Amino acid sequence: MIAGTDNYAFYKAPAAIPVTYTTAVSLHLKSKHQLILVSNITLLSKDLFEWRFNGGAWKKLDAKLVSLGKDRLAIAFVSGNTSLSITWPTGTMFFPWGTDNYMAAFNYFPETRDKFYKCFYKIDNVDNPSGGGVTITQMGKPGEYCSGSFSLTPSGYYSAADNKQLSSATIEGRFKLKRY
Repeated sequence: MIAGTDNYAFYKAPAAIPVTYTTAVSLHLKSKHQLILVSNITLLSKDLFEWRFNGGAWKKLDAKLVSLGKDRLAIAFVSGNTSLSITWPTGTMFFPWGTDNYMAAFNYFPETRDKFYKCFYKIDNVDNPSGGGVTITQMGKPGEYCSGSFSLTPSGYYSAADNKQLSSATIEGRFKLKRY
């Protein structure tokens, strides 16, 4: 309701909001003249996933947190050919990168899918776990939020054709996501 008038406006937000969503809202006022007020508004989700490469700008993804059975969680993002997965056991603690069930794992395929990042890097042609891992600071039950951070120091950048390491990158991120 607009103070001192009989004019009012309603806005119904979408049922689900991606990380950020900008839309135009218009208000039609009737008096001697018809007046239309338009404004852009940005809606922010309660969910947050942001990351950066080599200390660059933080970028947001519309990632989701899903349960993989009762003892493992995953952050997942898929858009076109781009995909990201980060998995770790349930619990509030630090999980280093590795291959067994008590460790975290990371895979990121950019759009072209001919190269990818993973939680290993090569020394003398031998895979070594990346430094860092996933730190969980809040572990919610399904329907609640889970929050934490992750770092890969470094992450190997590989050719998908022959698994040859092309370079490496430092990747870090933080998240607060509803657990499904």
